[in-house]
Amino acid sequence: MGDLQYWFDHLAGEWQLEREISSGETFAGKALFSANASGSMALTESGALILESGDEVSASRKWIWSLSNHELLIEFAESPPRPYHLIPLQPSNNGWQGKAEHLCIEDNYDGEYFLSDDLLLVSQKIKGPKKDYSITSRYTRAYSK
Repeated sequence: MGDLQYWFDHLAGEWQLEREISSGETFAGKALFSANASGSMALTESGALILESGDEVSASRKWIWSLSNHELLIEFAESPPRPYHLIPLQPSNNGWQGKAEHLCIEDNYDGEYFLSDDLLLVSQKIKGPKKDYSITSRYTRAYSK
């Protein structure tokens, strides 16, 4: 499992990203973590979103990940950055895990995170008056051959 700061520092690099959305869409692409001078990590996700109809759309999203006192802060990469989840992390099964929630207007985004050296799993349940679905994201480290 290793030290949490060591794990965070070694996020840098390319990961494969697969995402399933309960409404029938899927996403496949890459996630690139890049270290910032501030000690945070910029995360850029890019790939193809396959709609339930079968149509394919290019999609991307940028985030900022920061670590402080065993808490992972994930923010939208906006100016200024806007908090998404603050996740208290605990050691678990050769990795780290935690839960967090985010209220967006009236819709709640509940997230469960499992983080290890070569695998990041993120499960989101989004529920509210305007939304009712779940998203499962699987990041696996991409290795050069």
